[in-house]
Amino acid sequence: MKTLKHRNKQKQRSEKVAAATATPQRFSTLGATIAALMVTPLTAIGQTAEGETQTLNQVEVRAQSQSDIEINRYNVKVTKAAKFEQDVAEVPQAITIIPDTLLTDQNATTLEEAMRNVPSVTFNSGEGGRIGDNINIRGFYTFGDMYVDGIRDTAQYNRDTFNDAAIEVLRGSASMLFGRGQAGGVINQIYKKAFLDNKSEVSVIGGSFDYFRSTADVNFVLSREQSSALRINAVVQNSGSSRNQVTNHTQGVAPTYSWGIGTYNQIDASYYYLKTNLVPDYGIGFNSVSHNPVNVPGSTFSGTIADIENNVTQFGTLSQNYSFDKDTSLLTKLKYSNYTRSLWANKGRGQNESSTDPLQQNPYPVQTLSLAGPRGANEETLAFQSDFNKTASTWGLGHTLLAGVEYYREHVNRYSFDSSGCATSYSPKNTAWITVNNNNLVRDYCKNGYANLVQTPSSVFSYQSNSYAIYGQDMIELTQGVKVMGGLRNDWLNAIYNQPNSSTGLKNQGLDFSSPSYRAGLLYEPMPNFGTFYLSWSDSFSPTADLYQLSAGAQLPAETSELTEIGYKGDM
Repeated sequence: MKTLKHRNKQKQRSEKVAAATATPQRFSTLGATIAALMVTPLTAIGQTAEGETQTLNQVEVRAQSQSDIEINRYNVKVTKAAKFEQDVAEVPQAITIIPDTLLTDQNATTLEEAMRNVPSVTFNSGEGGRIGDNINIRGFYTFGDMYVDGIRDTAQYNRDTFNDAAIEVLRGSASMLFGRGQAGGVINQIYKKAFLDNKSEVSVIGGSFDYFRSTADVNFVLSREQSSALRINAVVQNSGSSRNQVTNHTQGVAPTYSWGIGTYNQIDASYYYLKTNLVPDYGIGFNSVSHNPVNVPGSTFSGTIADIENNVTQFGTLSQNYSFDKDTSLLTKLKYSNYTRSLWANKGRGQNESSTDPLQQNPYPVQTLSLAGPRGANEETLAFQSDFNKTASTWGLGHTLLAGVEYYREHVNRYSFDSSGCATSYSPKNTAWITVNNNNLVRDYCKNGYANLVQTPSSVFSYQSNSYAIYGQDMIELTQGVKVMGGLRNDWLNAIYNQPNSSTGLKNQGLDFSSPSYRAGLLYEPMPNFGTFYLSWSDSFSPTADLYQLSAGAQLPAETSELTEIGYKGDM
């Protein structure tokens, strides 16, 4: 507390203050309060006589402590994981939200790094020959459970966080909300949107092993009358590794134009581009006698610097959020996605020390090639999604309604690259079998050249599908602090699998199925701000043809799961 004294020596000051208060202005609530606190004492001072001293009333100033601000930087209380914006406490299921503030503070630049903040998450190391993100939730793979702004994103690539406003992880069965998927849960990346403020931010990070990464986040207000703005996020990264010759080059840009921000009719148009060029690393091989890793330094790389893993990901999205009134809204999205990838790499070769054959002994660094099935793919998805949300009161009961429809058209082409001639046979009298020297390719025996992208015609596999879904859910407030929730969804899928140039592959093999999904929950809040107890039940289904391939037969029933969960959510 301080007592302020002021001696008025200029009588004209009262005239200036009076003129300022007479000018019509628009203030926010906070701005009007500050203005009143400033103008009122100055006006009173200006009206005192010449040379007269006036003592003002004591003023108490309160502010939030820095420690509280730091804690709340990670405490996200609102989520869209359940299709519409709602309090986290009202989602009767385990959910973890990673905000961009945490991503920045941890320098979590990839989705896998960010997911280390989530319980029950484990990581694979390319098992099954898969490239890109390889994440498990509760022991179930998430290949078909990746989403961007609520729309499926199942392609194989390394996801970056430069455009992430948050990452939401809803654990457990969730087919009623998202359709086909595993029992572990879903991962939903929330991309950044434009806002009504001019703000720019650029970061540059350097580190060991030639690590360099720079990101930019720039937002421009284009028209305040139309509530329009443009936001551009971009990234450039070049880095090495503790493993010799292993590198990562990443470039990405994500512009978003928004019109009608904060109004009853907001429209967002966005584009996303991410390109990664890697030297892939299959690690160190094993000794066939001792069954231990080959005894070489941990930095020893068993491939060549000509090995490649290239990915290009592109999204184009148009969305409209139309509010009929404060309790009724319709969110509609149309999205086109395109993914291309190619892999040409050597796997970590093992050793057989008891063999007299140099090819079996496999000295490190390796001197011969051992390719891991060079392959590539092109995938495209067209998605349409519309969600209607309404809050209403009927017969004394509160209702939060959700109803929606979805449509996906998915086309996939997968293929192998022509590696004929790349392998050579060993002859004790001929040293031509040495094709690699210190990770450099010294002899290229490949018919179309090493790391070519020539498709093998007989390997080309195609997948085409159309899927539809309709769903509805209602959360009813029975009485103060007690809510029940129920939801129902049905999915339809028809797909065609074809390998036209193969004598043994699929020939226009079809798959059609229809599957319902359910969700129910009970929430109880004993008193305001105490926290919420919940009990929920949900199920999920994963067809035998998930991820664009047939497993054990086309018409087998889907794999299903059920989840019963009890828990508590509250701020401790």
